[in-house]
Amino acid sequence: MALYEGLPRAVPEDVGMSTARLRRMTPVMQGYVDDGKIPCALTMIAREGKLVHFEKFGMQDIAAAKPVEFDTIFRLYSMTKPITSIAVMMLYEEGHFQLTTPVSKFVPAFKDMKVYTKDGKNIVDAEHEVTIKHLLTHTTGFIYSSDTDDHPIDQQYEDADLYGGDLANMIEKLGSIPLIHQPGSAWKYGMSTDVLGYLVEIVSGMPFATFFRTRIFEPLGM
Repeated sequence: MALYEGLPRAVPEDVGMSTARLRRMTPVMQGYVDDGKIPCALTMIAREGKLVHFEKFGMQDIAAAKPVEFDTIFRLYSMTKPITSIAVMMLYEEGHFQLTTPVSKFVPAFKDMKVYTKDGKNIVDAEHEVTIKHLLTHTTGFIYSSDTDDHPIDQQYEDADLYGGDLANMIEKLGSIPLIHQPGSAWKYGMSTDVLGYLVEIVSGMPFATFFRTRIFEPLGM
């Protein structure tokens, strides 16, 4: 059964929301589809366990002119990040580590990290180690992109072919690339959660997918 099928519907005003304001989303989302920015979208809002908004836009298969449906399956992509963080916090609650524990305790490749200076022209030693809290808060200095035109770190990430092997191989390569900023000094969306996934494997002794299935999804009936 789809998630929304188990939710009772409610008039938005009955749960402290505005019908008029919710309706503002419709032309915005349809505009994204009409402008070719996205092929399709679903929007759903629930409050106090009650469904107040649910709409669909666009095509799940443009070539076949197949509209998106309310039960169309989407890839999770970065929505796996909060699930990974849940897994990490489960292990934290079980006493396997503290949030201030250096990641190098489990991943030796992160023991003596190097860091780019702010201008990207020089590389210095990390002032302190990357911790599990840094991973959870995206303050490690790992990136997906520097968001600049000429920072040397982007080429290093590309040359490392980080996604060319298994998770352990990726983490080893990542440990050889300097951080873009000192750990804990700034927020930068990046590969921190990938490292957390590897941490889950190391600490639990299970493959990442197995931990998800046996410790989270199956107990929840998912």
